[in-house]
Amino acid sequence: VDHIRTTRPDKAGPLKNTGEGMRDRRKDFIRETAIDNAEHLFELLLGKPTFKSRKDWRWGRKGSFSMVMNGAKRGVWHNHESGEGGDILDFIAVHDMNMSGAKADFPSVLDRAEILLGINSFDDIDLTELEQRRKDREAAQRVEDDLKAQRNAEITKLRQEAAQPISGTMAETYLRGRGITRMPPATFATDEGGHDPKLVVWATDETGTVKGGQGIALSNRKKRKMNFASVGGY
Repeated sequence: VDHIRTTRPDKAGPLKNTGEGMRDRRKDFIRETAIDNAEHLFELLLGKPTFKSRKDWRWGRKGSFSMVMNGAKRGVWHNHESGEGGDILDFIAVHDMNMSGAKADFPSVLDRAEILLGINSFDDIDLTELEQRRKDREAAQRVEDDLKAQRNAEITKLRQEAAQPISGTMAETYLRGRGITRMPPATFATDEGGHDPKLVVWATDETGTVKGGQGIALSNRKKRKMNFASVGGY
C-alpha cells in the first residue's frame, strides 16, 4: 500500500523477526508503524474526519470522537459519548474487530494491524527510523508543553493582578445568596475587568502556587463558568 509509511531495513544488520525476544520487537514495530500512520487508520476505519486541527482529528456529528495527531500522544483516542478510549492498537481492536480493547486478544490485534498496514511478518525488523520519529514527536511535545506552561503563567499573572478582595463586592453578595455566610479564604477574589465581574476560584498546586483557576460569571449567565490556564489535577 503505497501511502502507508513504514520502514524497510538497509543491509546493515537488521534483526530478523525470529528467535527469542523478537515478539516484543515485532510488537513495537507494529505499534510504531500504526502510530506513524494514524491518519490513514482513522480514515480507513471511520471515514473522513468531521474536523481537523494540528492537534487532533474529530469525527461524528458533534465531533465527540477525537484522536491526537501531534506530539508524544499521537494515536491516543477518546470517544466522549461512550467513554471508550486508548492507544492506536485499542483503536484497531474496538473499531475494526469489535473488541473491548487490544488486551482482549492482543496477538490477533497485532495480526490485524499488520494486514491494515501492509506489513509482512517475514520482513526484517528495523526500528531505527520509527524510533527516531517517536523521539522527534516527544521532543516536539516538550516544546509545546513548555510554551503552553508559559502562556498559562502569563494568563494567571494577569488574572491575579486584576483580582480584588472579595469584601463588599458582587462576589460576596453572590456567595451570601447561596447561603455562604463565612467568607472563603484569600484564594477567592473578584475579577472586575471588562463588563463581566467574576468570582475567581484559584487552582493551586501542593506548594500553594497558583496554576490557574475558574471564573464564575456574576452578571452574564450565558457563560456561567470558565476555566483558565491549568485547572485539572488541582
